[in-house]
Amino acid sequence: MVAARQRPSSKATEPQLTPEEIYYPGRAVRWMGRYYRVQWCNGESVGITAGQGPHQSYYQYLPDVYELNNQVIPVGHVFLQAL
Repeated sequence: MVAARQRPSSKATEPQLTPEEIYYPGRAVRWMGRYYRVQWCNGESVGITAGQGPHQSYYQYLPDVYELNNQVIPVGHVFLQAL
């Protein structure tokens, strides 16, 4: 019987990045299929923006409606991807 060769685990040698290092301000991210910029990250949540003002037409501002321009997303959200 031949023993299987063991590959060294690369996870043990890779440094673990904190959420603040991954989602730094100004970084481009994709969330729910749209591109955003990171405004801030506190380790648990990420503040993202599309960079649109209330008078620009890409995201129309409607009072008391879910606004897509500024979002607070959990760091572990399945559809949040750093680019």
